[in-house]
Amino acid sequence: MKMIFRISLFSILLLQIEQGWAADWEKILDRSNDTIYVDLDSYNTSDGYPSILIKSSPKQKNNASDKKFPKSTAKIDRFQFNCKQHLVRKVARDSVQPGSNKNMMMQFRPIAVQTLEQEIETLVCQVNKMVGGL
Repeated sequence: MKMIFRISLFSILLLQIEQGWAADWEKILDRSNDTIYVDLDSYNTSDGYPSILIKSSPKQKNNASDKKFPKSTAKIDRFQFNCKQHLVRKVARDSVQPGSNKNMMMQFRPIAVQTLEQEIETLVCQVNKMVGGL
């Protein structure tokens, strides 16, 4: 009986972990070289600053000469926003140890007008305001 309980508990934990890794990517921009997605479920706040995951997926060219080069992989970053001052910074995972959850905060920088970052800032800050953020 204890063994069945342990197996059931372990299965439930694995399902919860797997769901935490699953991302529901929403395409927000299709550019000539890549496609940009956001994971709305990844919205989070830390120290009063909202953040979201952004994925840049490069488009593959179908040229015969490109077969020599390895395919590019998607790049996923978490961007954090200062909604009051219209600033952004990238929250990068520590690449020293694979699987590390240690985050490195970069410095906030101004968001340029009419850019992808401004569009994402608008989305993230609207959500932040709706959930009672500053």
